Amino acid sequence: MTKSFITNQPAINFTVVGFGQAGSRIADQFARIKDAQGNQTYNCLALNSNDGDLKDLQYIHSDNRYSLGLGGLGKNPEKAIKILNEEESVREKMKKFISEKIRPKDEVVIFVAGLGGGTGTSTIVKAISEFYEYHNKPLITQELKKLIEKEGIEKFKENQKDFTTRAFLNAKEHFKKIIVIATLPLRSDGADVLRQVNNFAQEIWKLAKDPTKGIAHVIFPDNQFFYDKFKQIPKNSISGIKNYRDYANREIVSIIHELNTGATEGGTSIVLDK
Repeated sequence: MTKSFITNQPAINFTVVGFGQAGSRIADQFARIKDAQGNQTYNCLALNSNDGDLKDLQYIHSDNRYSLGLGGLGKNPEKAIKILNEEESVREKMKKFISEKIRPKDEVVIFVAGLGGGTGTSTIVKAISEFYEYHNKPLITQELKKLIEKEGIEKFKENQKDFTTRAFLNAKEHFKKIIVIATLPLRSDGADVLRQVNNFAQEIWKLAKDPTKGIAHVIFPDNQFFYDKFKQIPKNSISGIKNYRDYANREIVSIIHELNTGATEGGTSIVLDK
């Protein structure tokens, strides 16, 4: 990473939330980035189904690590989402994490997960909906109340759909925006994993197409691409990187961070804006 990307200020301040083992490790790489004064550039959090997987994180502060206390959910997101939907204690932990831990003071919140496992795949989908309930839906409700107070309850009863649409449009510019990064698994993970990943990827797209959810962008990095590329790199060129996952995580984070800081580089030749 060149010096300018370390010394430059980010164009967009964002909070990064990692879900599951893969997502938490990517968030940990964001937490690794520091400014010239040695302060973490981004606010980073991690959510996992058990305490053990969170202990391996190196850079995310312990106060920003959150466990659902389930002991792991394996590579079965369908089973995991059933637990998230049906077990009251787990649902409450998820709601508490979204409502209390994720305090979006920044312009954007980045949700990160790997789609090859149970925890990340299921919790990122659940978190998108919960985030809407706690951070964007109240804005629409507030705007709807304003319209009703201004134009009267009778007009609202006559055309509720129109009032709701106008309330959404008024609230939209104040929405907390989400960027979703969901990594795709290797082909070798097997047919059932890939089938479930496809279903959950479709669910993410469905949420992204709903303008009320505030999803600004969705990225699906392909781990198979990074795996193939990593295998071609000479071993003496990958010091400090143990496996393709570490390589992939650093590449994903580096690209996003460099884009985010490149826009603040001085000079007339800069064509990348915020």
